[in-house]
This record gives sequence, structure tokens and C-alpha cells, in this order.
Amino acid sequence: GQSLWRPYEILAPAVQWQMLEAAATAITLIESKALIPRGEQAALFQTEPHTGFTNGLPAKVPKPEPINHWQRAAQAIDEAIIEARHNPETARLLFTLASYGRRDPESLERLRATFTKEGIPPEFLSHYEPEWPFAGLRLNDGLSDSF
Repeated sequence: GQSLWRPYEILAPAVQWQMLEAAATAITLIESKALIPRGEQAALFQTEPHTGFTNGLPAKVPKPEPINHWQRAAQAIDEAIIEARHNPETARLLFTLASYGRRDPESLERLRATFTKEGIPPEFLSHYEPEWPFAGLRLNDGLSDSF
């Protein structure tokens, strides 16, 4: 601090710069609510409440981030695999879904090997032959004209 008050304008430029940096740091801390101002002038540093006043221009609405459906699907599969490593029922349901359209035993064994490689215990799937709702279905099996 200063021992004697002097107008800001007559201080050395280096001291003026230090005071500006200190004030900017204090304002940043107050705005981020890391520092609570005290004193009779403290209200000057608080953000003003929104009054509804506008400049007449339409508000800019940020565009929503595009949804990457493939990324979400991959994330859901990863989560299902993690769950299947510990839950036999989830492992069987995931195996049933993954075995859609596979009817031959060799194909199902390759799928079992893939599940084992992913860390799903083989005993969760041993001797498990998928049935309904996925295995052996054709696209029009669920369609009916009698509604």
C-alpha cells in the first residue's frame, strides 16, 4: 500500500499498472464469487439483476450441439458390455441381441469367443441358445394386418 495518498495519475506507470492488475484480479474474484466484497460500496461490484430491458434486437439463441447418434450407440454398447461382465442376465440379453440372424453353431461359437475376449465370463453364456425375441425372427414376423 501507499503511506501517503497521491492521485492515481501522478503515480509511476509501473505502479499504475500494478494497481490496474490488482483491481482487475479483485473484480474477477468478486464476479466468480470467490471473494465477497464488504463495505458501503460493495453493492457496486455485485451483478445487477436482470430487468428485462433489451436493446430491441432478438436474443441470440445458441444452436444446439448436433447429436452424434453413432457415438451414442457405441457408448450404449460399451456400457452394456461393462454391465454384462458382472450380470449374467445382461450378458444373455446382449448375446441374444448380438446373435440376431445367426443360426449356425459356428457363428454362435465365434460370437461367444468375442464375448469372452471382451471380458464377459463364458459361464454366463455356456450352453445358452438364444430364443425369442431376436433369434430366428424375420422382419415381417411381427407384422399383422389384424389390428
